[in-house]
Amino acid sequence: MPKKEVKIIDSNIIWKCFHGKLSDDEEKFLKEWLEEDRAHAEYFENAKSYFEEGSSFHRSPYNINSGWRKIDSHIRKRETRDNYFKLGIAASLIIAISMVVWLSVKNPTRADLKEYATLIEPGTSSATLIIGDSITYEFNQGQRTSLVASLTNIETDGSELEYVQRENSPTQAAIHTLAIPRGGEFVLKLSDGTTVWLNAETELKYPETFLGDERRVELNGEAYFEVAHNNEKPFYVVSGDHEVKVLGTSFNISAYEDEEQIVTTLINGGVRVQDKFDALELTLEPLEQSTLERFANTLTKKKVEPYQFVAWKEKTFYFEDRSLGDIMRIMARWYDIDVFFDDSTAAEIHFTGGFKRYEEFNKIGNKIEMTNEVQFEIKGNTVIIK
Repeated sequence: MPKKEVKIIDSNIIWKCFHGKLSDDEEKFLKEWLEEDRAHAEYFENAKSYFEEGSSFHRSPYNINSGWRKIDSHIRKRETRDNYFKLGIAASLIIAISMVVWLSVKNPTRADLKEYATLIEPGTSSATLIIGDSITYEFNQGQRTSLVASLTNIETDGSELEYVQRENSPTQAAIHTLAIPRGGEFVLKLSDGTTVWLNAETELKYPETFLGDERRVELNGEAYFEVAHNNEKPFYVVSGDHEVKVLGTSFNISAYEDEEQIVTTLINGGVRVQDKFDALELTLEPLEQSTLERFANTLTKKKVEPYQFVAWKEKTFYFEDRSLGDIMRIMARWYDIDVFFDDSTAAEIHFTGGFKRYEEFNKIGNKIEMTNEVQFEIKGNTVIIK
């Protein structure tokens, strides 16, 4: 007798159920589907466990379908596997010379965890404010400080720095620099109302207050901007030879000096991206991303699902088909660790999934190891991947 085919429900319906967004018709369909087959109910319970307990990442609604299909067959084979909801061990797909592995797994039990001699803690709020060339202030999480600068009052609670302009008629403004170390992050509210989330190992230069007919800042690293709208005074973000012009919008820029690409991801509004020589230029619309290749001197754009590029701001790491080399470079900045690959091919394995941003690195290492693709060795703040 041929084996009965298990009908799989549209993953969007399950996602909507978990988030309270089902229509009456969808709710009826889901109820009938659950009563139709015991395997359906088990599938649903495993998925529920994945979303509510096991996964440390949250997929945005517009990209859930593709990811769900990758894990679909493995949910149905759960009875032949271990008790935890393990995703991706058999989900590896050969793409060119790389392998795609689903990273997110149900939180392992104590018995599942590999013990490391060193506990590597996540980053925390930390920054250095430099006024002019010499005056410096150190800010750390939980530390409240009030400063009176030339043109503004500056307040911080140890995780956010805010400029409040005083009544004056300035003719010049000092340049301030907010530097975020490895293993740090900070939020900055500029004098014009623009809010900037600064990622680890990032530096932003900006005037104490914006004078003239433009607002201009310089970025080295990664930051998410919510720019206060002002038609009369456009906002510019300059990163080396790369320049982004906006009037009022939300976008993410990754522009580390040690990386070959400068990547701008637009969430809403509109921006113009160009090199400083005006030889390359394009305009981004919402959900588009531009990439400037520093050495090839090319500027391109494409449609993207932006969550993976801004998840860090929402206290999450999420990776969509990213190489382990890229993932570990990001982790190294946040956890302030040194990462080495024993086998260079391991750096080319591609993963999809995510983690909580404030999770201990040791737990992340355990989860990646559970894919059976690589092994981690941790010595102090050095991570060796085999």
